[in-house]
Amino acid sequence: MSVAVDILLALAVACASLGAAGFALLASEEDRLHCVGFVAVAAGFAITLAVFLTHPFAAVAIKAAALYIASVASGAVLVHATGRALHLRREDSGGGEETTP
Repeated sequence: MSVAVDILLALAVACASLGAAGFALLASEEDRLHCVGFVAVAAGFAITLAVFLTHPFAAVAIKAAALYIASVASGAVLVHATGRALHLRREDSGGGEETTP
């Protein structure tokens, strides 16, 4: 079980590193938001699963799952609000062209 936990934690670190590299390399703000969302979901899931493997159905595991669910839900709202604010800022400044369906 400790090998599985070590692998999951290494996966979380790899996801965070990949997200940080993507954040540094991508040019637009919207693309960078995708990296932030990826790190929150992927690394958070690996850490939550590692907690469940260490303490199955203990109070700490249930709290970790609740925290992960809240993080994913609030993260999605924050990423959407940030993307909308970036879009409105670009629209107000007259920069960038957006296509409407």
